[in-house]
Amino acid sequence: MNAGHDYRPSAAAAANQCAIVLARLREGPATTSQLRTILGLSSSPAARILQLRHAGHLISTMRTTIGGATVACYVLEDGAKP
Repeated sequence: MNAGHDYRPSAAAAANQCAIVLARLREGPATTSQLRTILGLSSSPAARILQLRHAGHLISTMRTTIGGATVACYVLEDGAKP
């Protein structure tokens, strides 16, 4: 990996991360930090959320404050694609 370039997972790794995020969101809302932890990422899981949205999943983003910081909280909406 070259310095200054973002890490991009393989298609299989990205698909696996999407499955993990979707399973977690089916349990209830999750913050960026929670998703980073379960994915083992240091960067934002926003790319996986976007992929899931493009696949037809209805995911809302809410802003919440935790410990004085504003963070994203993702919610899989009722009626979302199974």
